[in-house]
Amino acid sequence: MSQNLMVVESPAKAKTIAKYLGKDFKVLASVGHVRDLPVKTLGVDVDHDFRLEYVVNEDKRKVISAIATAAKKANAVYLATDYDREGEAIAWHITESCKIPQAKQRRVTFTEITKKAVTEAIKAPRSIDQRLVDAQQARRSIDRLVGYPVSQLVWHKIRYGLSAGRVQSPALRLVVERERGIRAFTAVEYWTLQALLDTLAGEGFTATLVQIGDTKIPTKISKDSADDLANRIAEQTRAEQIAAALDGALWKVADVRTKETRKVPFPPFITSTFQMDASRKLGFGSRRAMGLAQRLYERGFITYMRTDSTAMGSEAISAAAGLVKRNFGDKYWAGRYRHHDRKAKGAQEAHECIRPSDMTRSAKDLEAEIRAGETRDADALIKVYDLIWKRSVASLMAPAVYDQVSADVVATPANGAEAHLFRATGSTMKFDGFTRLYREARDEEEEEESKLPALQADQALNLRELRPEQHFTQPPPRYTEASLIKELESRGIGRPSTYASIMSTILDEKRDFVRVQNKRFHATDTGEVTSDFLLRHFGDHFMDFEFTSDMEERLDEMAEGRVAYRPVVESFYLPMQDRLNKAGEVSKEDVTSEATKEICPECGKHLVIKLGRRGKFYGCSGFPDCAYTRPLPGQPDQAPELLDEKCPDCGAPLQKRRGRFGPFIGCSTYPECKYIHKEKPRNTGLPCPKCLETPCKRCTDDSPGELLERKGKKGVFFGCSHYPACRHTQNEDPALQPSGGPSSKTVTATK
Repeated sequence: MSQNLMVVESPAKAKTIAKYLGKDFKVLASVGHVRDLPVKTLGVDVDHDFRLEYVVNEDKRKVISAIATAAKKANAVYLATDYDREGEAIAWHITESCKIPQAKQRRVTFTEITKKAVTEAIKAPRSIDQRLVDAQQARRSIDRLVGYPVSQLVWHKIRYGLSAGRVQSPALRLVVERERGIRAFTAVEYWTLQALLDTLAGEGFTATLVQIGDTKIPTKISKDSADDLANRIAEQTRAEQIAAALDGALWKVADVRTKETRKVPFPPFITSTFQMDASRKLGFGSRRAMGLAQRLYERGFITYMRTDSTAMGSEAISAAAGLVKRNFGDKYWAGRYRHHDRKAKGAQEAHECIRPSDMTRSAKDLEAEIRAGETRDADALIKVYDLIWKRSVASLMAPAVYDQVSADVVATPANGAEAHLFRATGSTMKFDGFTRLYREARDEEEEEESKLPALQADQALNLRELRPEQHFTQPPPRYTEASLIKELESRGIGRPSTYASIMSTILDEKRDFVRVQNKRFHATDTGEVTSDFLLRHFGDHFMDFEFTSDMEERLDEMAEGRVAYRPVVESFYLPMQDRLNKAGEVSKEDVTSEATKEICPECGKHLVIKLGRRGKFYGCSGFPDCAYTRPLPGQPDQAPELLDEKCPDCGAPLQKRRGRFGPFIGCSTYPECKYIHKEKPRNTGLPCPKCLETPCKRCTDDSPGELLERKGKKGVFFGCSHYPACRHTQNEDPALQPSGGPSSKTVTATK
């Protein structure tokens, strides 16, 4: 009897859906993209309407063959790839590669993998939306037309192995501009005066000087405010003079103001806010967080995790309402869903927020199910689910209510001089509301306001101590992964599916654009030189922060059928050519060297500041005839760092070094001893696609090979843990791929 065929992206998703559909359906996985643009060539035919020249990955030939064979026997082929444009394009690629007749094609989408969602989607199939496919192809084409030639230009003008791109390069620009803003920042000193006071009953609190006579005293300084700078207590001597003038002063409460404030719950997660909180609360990078969410989605525990929408389905809201009322009481239910759907600048909306498939089941309820079949990362998966569940349910709960109190205290000097006004603030929680379940994390810990004693106007007070405190204005903070994602989203740079990839690219050790210290991003010399070069030649093109958002608007118009593929791509491609030609005329020395007036102590020629693999340094302009070099002031010592650990081969100390392919640990006696420490490869926890299709000799029914992250001469790649029994390798991190599936590094042109 003929079966229907359903094609999804990942094997885990196929396994989950097959349980719901029964014997009437055969469910196969494409294991990600079945074809893509070539790695080593442009892949866009600019002379023939920007036609994309797709290639098929070698390991996908068997996948395509299996889908094509099953499609011939099937009554209908349900293409259940992801909901977004990327998923629409994958469905189209499958039909093209497998030559599935249009009469058999059934496009279905769902944002959660539950039996109800899948069966309802099957009842309402549609055709592949070619407008969405064209919009995705246009984005792919523009990214390649920008990234491929500009990356090659950067290789020639700065250093081989670097890269540039429509999204990653503006992200790097943000980090570099913040770095320079911090370096250029000049701190301003100011002082505050704290009064430690007691009521007659002995209850203590603290108030801060805010006014002397008619002159307001700033407690925080804005460098843009002339009044703040003029009225600040600029030095310790002045603070001590004010304190001395209050010796013997009378202290009393002048006014007390109380008002009720409400803090509404945060909306449920979208991709960017999920990645931010996973970083802040769980310490997970974007790549790891999205990989874990992908696995929860494929196993049916959460809805689709690449979304820009805070909308929530009515059934989920109803289920959560019952949960909140049962577990916390009726007063904790908000009574309505207050979060209107919003769209981030330049973003493509998906259908719903990130939420649990079943809102009534907490992490504790699902712990056993999540752990089942997990050989690793079970604890991390539970933490991610718990974070999503709490945020989703809390978004439907009542606001938290506070009593906020502000008290003015007047100090009248004994000599009759001007009165000094001090102010104390505090708040008390009246009703915890949604905070009973969820509190948002912050990059910087916020100091909690103190609770004030009961105060009344004209109440006499006793002074315990006057305490001058020194402060300095602070530069803007360096970006964290979370704050950079937030900035990218606000500017419309990138997509939900690309934030993890952006972070991975700019933090890549081989490129050495950005380094992380204490979770903060520090731009390197290489990052600054690369950003400057790109900004100089492409500042009004893809390095312009508005470029991506403008492009997304055009793609939205294409998805709605208002503009065609070629005019959109052409409008971004043609202005690029003149910039590429002009940038190509610049010499490498002009980009990586900077003239100085200093004289070389060895040959008398001028020194120049050069960019090397370890950063900037002074070098002689007469190189190679004169090889004089010295580090820049403040540059870290370039000598290898000796470690306490001993070489296992000869017993000499090991040392940290940097080589052609990045940092490594080797023997300090090199070249006498050539020992190099090899790190244990990271296990991604994702199955090897080749072992899933054709089990190797080391595979068992429940244990296929897993993809390990390894380092080779050309950088990071991913290979099967069952090597050499299975020799599958791929370049792309499977956790970063929008479809969740891998793609082999070996490509073959489509015939």
